[in-house]
Amino acid sequence: MKMIIPMAGKGTRLRPHTHTTPKPLMMVGGKIMLGEILDTLTSTSDQRFEEIGFILGDFDKEVQANLNQLLTGYNIRSSFFLQDPPLGTGHAIHQAKPLLNGEVLVAYADTIFDADLSGLSDLDADGVIWVKEVENPKAYGVVVEENGIITRFVEKPTEPVSNKAIIGVYYFRKGEELAKELDALIAENRTVKGEYQLTDALEALVNRGFRFRTRTVRYWLDCGNVQNLLDTNRFLLGMNRHQAPASQVENSVIIPPVFLAPGAVVRNSVVGPNVSVGSGTTLDQCILSNSIINDHSRLSLVTAKDSIVGRNVSVEGPIRKLNVGDHTDIIN
Repeated sequence: MKMIIPMAGKGTRLRPHTHTTPKPLMMVGGKIMLGEILDTLTSTSDQRFEEIGFILGDFDKEVQANLNQLLTGYNIRSSFFLQDPPLGTGHAIHQAKPLLNGEVLVAYADTIFDADLSGLSDLDADGVIWVKEVENPKAYGVVVEENGIITRFVEKPTEPVSNKAIIGVYYFRKGEELAKELDALIAENRTVKGEYQLTDALEALVNRGFRFRTRTVRYWLDCGNVQNLLDTNRFLLGMNRHQAPASQVENSVIIPPVFLAPGAVVRNSVVGPNVSVGSGTTLDQCILSNSIINDHSRLSLVTAKDSIVGRNVSVEGPIRKLNVGDHTDIIN
């Protein structure tokens, strides 16, 4: 089976961090977001993923190198496709058309979820769409079912037709059939507000008689802005994550849940609850809670909460709240 991961979005609500790092490569709960997703998908699938195609925007070779490095732990081949300009979800997946044959999984990498991929090949359907039951479906794209089969898709319904929101994970038994519909979508210039939408291709498949079933996830966590990322960090840390044996804690108080990566150093500080600290980062005389501190940064005399600090950052002084991108020095 192959996997396609669209990640060409600019992540504007997470700036300044996404000026240098694509959102799926940001840390949450002690892991790279994309690593969290791949762990879920590979551990629940009873099939091996042969290749992952990443749909990229305006990021450079360094991003590709980072993605290749991430995949070394999974033994999966990578390929890269450019979406520029970004013209919608259907357009994004169409860029990876060479992978749209046979069994294909499409997974968006900007949310955290617990999708179960077991038994897909034995399913009596042409595909699966993962959903989450939500209280306010008006904010989402939803599916309408009849006898367990999807009959239509509704984007942000004004009337209560369904509470099953699409989370952005899709399985296709025959990816080439999706490719045909995406070809037609683009050839006929069928757009919504100037964008080619995946749901229009899915609707066309359903109208041709394709049978899609749903699978429901227990959790679906947004990582789209600073507060949502911190909320997701807190949720994941609550799943029994803790400091690595190779981290160093001296004369400090750790209030769980806290994740300290290998090589992290904490001296004369109070850390937690709900704090993730990256590899090679040093905290000295700090009081931190509900925060994410990325790799190779140094904080001294900082008292802060609800903060995100990028990579290779140096901060010194009593600051109450931080949202600082990579390669920044702050002295207060």
